[in-house]
Amino acid sequence: SLAYIKTSLELKVVSLRGGVSRIVVDSGLQDPSLYGGGVDWGPDGFLYLSMVDGIWRVSPDGGEREQVTTLEPDERTHAWPDVLPNGKGALVTVIPRESGDRSRYAIGIVDFATSEITVLFQGVYARYAASGHIVFVQDDGALLGAPFDQDRLEATDAPVAMIDDDVDIVGYGAARMALSQTGTLVYRRAQRVIDRLVWVDRNGAVARGVAPDLAGTLGSPRVSPDGRRLVVDRGTAEGRHLWTKSVEGTDPVRHTFVGQLNWRVKWSPAGDSLYFVSDRVDDGSVFVKPVDGTGVPQRVPLPESRPIFEVIPIDDTTVVIRTDNQAPGNGDILLVRMDADTTVTPLVATQASELTPAVSRDRRWLAYMSDESGTNEVYVRPFPDVGTGVFRVSTNGGTEPVWAHSGRELFYRDGEGDLVAADVVTVPTFRVTRRQVLFSAIGYRSNVFDPQFDLSLDDQRFLMIVRDEPDVASEIIVVLNWFEELKAVMGR
Repeated sequence: SLAYIKTSLELKVVSLRGGVSRIVVDSGLQDPSLYGGGVDWGPDGFLYLSMVDGIWRVSPDGGEREQVTTLEPDERTHAWPDVLPNGKGALVTVIPRESGDRSRYAIGIVDFATSEITVLFQGVYARYAASGHIVFVQDDGALLGAPFDQDRLEATDAPVAMIDDDVDIVGYGAARMALSQTGTLVYRRAQRVIDRLVWVDRNGAVARGVAPDLAGTLGSPRVSPDGRRLVVDRGTAEGRHLWTKSVEGTDPVRHTFVGQLNWRVKWSPAGDSLYFVSDRVDDGSVFVKPVDGTGVPQRVPLPESRPIFEVIPIDDTTVVIRTDNQAPGNGDILLVRMDADTTVTPLVATQASELTPAVSRDRRWLAYMSDESGTNEVYVRPFPDVGTGVFRVSTNGGTEPVWAHSGRELFYRDGEGDLVAADVVTVPTFRVTRRQVLFSAIGYRSNVFDPQFDLSLDDQRFLMIVRDEPDVASEIIVVLNWFEELKAVMGR
């Protein structure tokens, strides 16, 4: 059987002989792309997986789960579990709450008998070698090994650098390397891939680059209501932070300095403030900050205990929010009015996952993505009277809905990765009159949880994120009989 985690954060198992996948865990998994995660099989036939509150043990047939580890207050995740062959414990990567600095990540060993974690070394992504060693990667990409006694659950000597190469590390400590039981090592050399902002015409041609001084790891580009500025979140060693820049020039301006995640940003309707989601006080809250550089981000007081992962400001006292899809409700879309008395109105709140809410520019229609049919599709409801109708827009999968300024089109990515323009009419009722594939968007950054493109004011160009590939081709390195090298360096 094969166990895997879907982008929608469901743990599934499928037989390698064929057949349909079955859901083992449908909520509570740690998101590997945010704070690390992962799953491994144990010799007992159970699955050991990283969840939002530690490592859990579950049968591949489902049923009750058993918590194996509990996070300490200063810990964010116990990630990338590797269960030992004797079943007495597992190697994990201990990721701190301030997760932006990989030099603070640590290799730990979990004792299944006591649920205690003993920190062994600084590093990420440890794997047990059948030669009697553990292998792991340091934050600089160097591959190290150390002799390890799996019966005593302890390293018996200091680690030694085995390969002074730049092993690729992605996400939160996920090293692209693997070991076979017979001693073959496989790893990928790191490449420095850089994101760039570009304008793309409706026919798919790149019109021109935008803001070359904002290159890096980018997400969620947004054009201001007047079309003169843009905002984007940018990944650094300090976490993800918000930057703005004039479309026509000027130096970029940084707006956030606290927390590891400041992202999923939206302009206020007047274009004078930025609304965004941040983990600076908990896993997900809404903050607002003037874009002129004055003041500091202020938390928007919302009567919702679940983490909030998306926000749309409607006016100064009204926002649409989307709760964490790993919390109860699997991601609900809510309307919050904060005038005389704060009121919360569920807009779309079912057991399906409802993501990426998008309110039309005239504030009359709500688009969103839902997996209620078993596949991610784009739907539209009247806003705010969502109970008066629901209309399916996409027919071949749909994510990342974005409204045209004209209100006559709704753009989204389909299941093939193409950017689609859906022509719509709203009188006497909502109706899709045509769906037109504009161009393949596979080469541009995408995210099922948040649109990774925006529109120019005339709806003729798309602000997108393209990835600059390095000059050299990606290299996968295979080392045969590597266990013999481990034994020679560290003793048999």
